Amino acid sequence: MTCEAIASSQGIPFRFLKSVVGELRRAGLVRSQRAAAKAGTGWAAAPTRSPCSTSAVPSTGTC
Repeated sequence: MTCEAIASSQGIPFRFLKSVVGELRRAGLVRSQRAAAKAGTGWAAAPTRSPCSTSAVPSTGTC
């Protein structure tokens, strides 16, 4: 889905959304790929570590 389509459907400025998506991409949370005819494709990036390895999640002994 393109930033233009998301901005239009959500009623937010395209330039604002593009900057937010850029920050998410640089943080490794979102990946994007430019396709033909200026249509971009985006998807959530795969986690770099298991959610069980964070100290913010209480240990349940299942990980």
